[in-house]
Amino acid sequence: KVNEVKLVWEKSDKTIRQYTLQHSTDEKNWIEIAQQLVKDFNNNQVFQFLHRSPARGKNYYRLKMVNGTAQTIFSSAIMVSAEASGNGWGIYP
Repeated sequence: KVNEVKLVWEKSDKTIRQYTLQHSTDEKNWIEIAQQLVKDFNNNQVFQFLHRSPARGKNYYRLKMVNGTAQTIFSSAIMVSAEASGNGWGIYP
């Protein structure tokens, strides 16, 4: 069984109104797996999502963010390597 991946991010930009968490196995084709609307526009809010079905092998994640002027911004992608057995995992920038 592949382990679950817990993703946590902190809001540090008061202009962000929405986060969409995206997942990919090839860093080219992205699917949306979670969405978080921001109701409190103060900084330092922490959000999290538990990806219960990561693919075996490399999993890429990034945030699609929309600010108050409807501008879309993408975070850098991170890669988590989910192994099929054991407790091995790795996170890369």
